[in-house]
Amino acid sequence: MQNSHQKKEDKRFEHENTPRASSQNPEADDDLSRAVLESQKQQSLLPLVKQELKYKIRYKRLSEGKEEFVPDEPKPTSYELTEYERQKIEERRRQNRQSAQRSRKKSEDYEENLKKKINNLSKLNIKLAKERGTLLKTKAILLSEFRNIGCFPSVRVCSCGIRTDAGLEAAATETKAPSE
Repeated sequence: MQNSHQKKEDKRFEHENTPRASSQNPEADDDLSRAVLESQKQQSLLPLVKQELKYKIRYKRLSEGKEEFVPDEPKPTSYELTEYERQKIEERRRQNRQSAQRSRKKSEDYEENLKKKINNLSKLNIKLAKERGTLLKTKAILLSEFRNIGCFPSVRVCSCGIRTDAGLEAAATETKAPSE
């Protein structure tokens, strides 16, 4: 029993004191460092567990006298398009160009219509402002003529557009003699 126990102790001592793969292989240090950083970044132990499994597999293969397993790099896959796929892509690009052209034309037309509408409304506004000015002058002339002859209209509209009955004012002023 002591002999088997002694062997277990020796193996454990041997295992604990064997140089680690990372100290023998500088690439292993880099792999471990990357795994630590990735673990911190993901806040997960999974990258460290994966790295530990890689080390165990490597250690087992080396202890059995086998070569270290180096997986082949995955070949980048590139696919050639068929003629049909190229035609579909070109057709889609052509349709997109036409759609963009129609959209730009529609936008330009809309802008042009708005400019015309603004121009027409500005002209109408100027015309109405002139007409309002002439009507206000006419009103002022008529009111002054009414005052001169002593006659006042029974309905009056003030400058703000509110209609008021001026009958009481007119009645009070109609009895006065003309100032002439």
